[in-house]
Amino acid sequence: MSPFAVATLVCALSIVWAVRKAITITKCIQKNLTGPPRTSWITGNILQLNEPNGLDFHSHLLQYGGVAKIHGLFGDEQIYFSDPLALRHILITEEHLFPETPTFTALNKLTFGDAMSTVHGPQHKKQRKLLNPIFAPVHMRGLVPVISDLANEVAHILERDVHGGKSDIDMLDLLWRAAIETIGRVGLGCSFGDLDKEKNVSNPYSDSVKHYFPNVVKLGPLLIFLPALSRVGSPSFRRRIVELIPSTTIQTVKRLIDTMDQGSHDVLSKRKAALASGEEDVLSEKVGKGRDIIKLLLTANESVSEDDRLSEEEVIGQINLFLFASSVTTSGALARTLEKLARNPDVQERLRKELVEAQLDHGPISYDALTGLKYLHAVLKETLRLYPPVITMERTASQDVTVPLHMPVKGVDGQMISQIHVAKNQTVIIGVANCNTDPRIWGSDALMWKPDRWLEPLPESLLTAHVPGVLSNTMSFLCGPRACIGYNMALMEMKLILLALIPKFHFALSDDMVEWKLGFTQYPTVFGKGSQLPLKLSLFPVD
Repeated sequence: MSPFAVATLVCALSIVWAVRKAITITKCIQKNLTGPPRTSWITGNILQLNEPNGLDFHSHLLQYGGVAKIHGLFGDEQIYFSDPLALRHILITEEHLFPETPTFTALNKLTFGDAMSTVHGPQHKKQRKLLNPIFAPVHMRGLVPVISDLANEVAHILERDVHGGKSDIDMLDLLWRAAIETIGRVGLGCSFGDLDKEKNVSNPYSDSVKHYFPNVVKLGPLLIFLPALSRVGSPSFRRRIVELIPSTTIQTVKRLIDTMDQGSHDVLSKRKAALASGEEDVLSEKVGKGRDIIKLLLTANESVSEDDRLSEEEVIGQINLFLFASSVTTSGALARTLEKLARNPDVQERLRKELVEAQLDHGPISYDALTGLKYLHAVLKETLRLYPPVITMERTASQDVTVPLHMPVKGVDGQMISQIHVAKNQTVIIGVANCNTDPRIWGSDALMWKPDRWLEPLPESLLTAHVPGVLSNTMSFLCGPRACIGYNMALMEMKLILLALIPKFHFALSDDMVEWKLGFTQYPTVFGKGSQLPLKLSLFPVD
């Protein structure tokens, strides 16, 4: 064997050894579980699960029922659950036995800091207890005028573009700008100033949020080393090591994290100084009507005992989390909704009729009037059911656990299985999209986009399934103590955007073929043009 071949073999074996040390290999206790064949012993089904074109692979897992065995790296075996009783057990009944995976936690810690998505146990309960009242309807009501003003700004931008001769408009870009500006105004009490692309205003803070995850995705398999690396030395030592790595992607990720962290600290310092001086923040009053989430959080934080108070780093963590969670998921869900309305002009016209009547009846709409728009609510619920922004989540069993099934599945030997034994350290995958689209739960039309299903009696199979999600029998915002805390605000934002756009514009499909891809969330792409959603817009004649 040549020296080069020997060196290559040594390198390959070293990589295998490093990966095996970085991950925990577990095997299914039940050898009777069915699932898809692995593509190789090294990668298992991981590439199929996570590749941009992996949406069909997830859908095909429904053929195995509400549970399937998935092959991980180097012989690891994972369990993919979409059975509603199993999800209730994992996310509510014995949630404390199923924390997020080490890789998820390490990446969230790196990205957000001490946010709700990162911490566990008493610290998570403390944060949730303080934040829950801030997202209650009593506070959401006060945000309606702020978001309505922004939604009207979006409509004015589109009206100008249509009058200027544009027909195909990339709605994804504008919706993302609207989403990040919304969280700036109602979340942080500030404006990023880059809602209108024509003004050529670039904000490094909001730009870092937009470009962060697309760059993190490029790290791919390297992320499995993150938990181990996060335990090496002090933070300053780890930072110095990262600075020495000759990787453009890693250095870009580091720069984006630094920009986000500095931006969040600047926002917090400004808000704390304004509150400490006893003077209202002028920018907050102008932009967020003085009711932004961070102001409410800081006020609430001062009113609780020292033990219940959040540290400055915990508050920074919430700021970072708000920026990501509200911008990426909301813009994607709105983009999908507009595309479905463009594909279904009859639904678009029916929705337009409801929204125009609401504007005539109520003028500037109130929170109560907004929640009473039944068809608008049905359109959004159906979009979120069929196309949840995040289609899976992962957990790790902290001990051997038995998980019951609502619908037994057939094993390899033909015997029915009514409960699944999960091994300690085994990864379980929460099939959000598959629970939302299982024909055994939703009926034969489960894969159809059908807003009317929410205005008709729901099938008995759905009612008896007791899907545990916080949003109307769906798992789109998860459930239990780690469910999305801001889902009501997200729904309100999407409704107000549609209320401003649908009565004024007719949306039709572009000549470009749009394909939806899988990343941290689902996102639309056009071949050769990257991530975008071009739609044809025309002004709708208003009587």
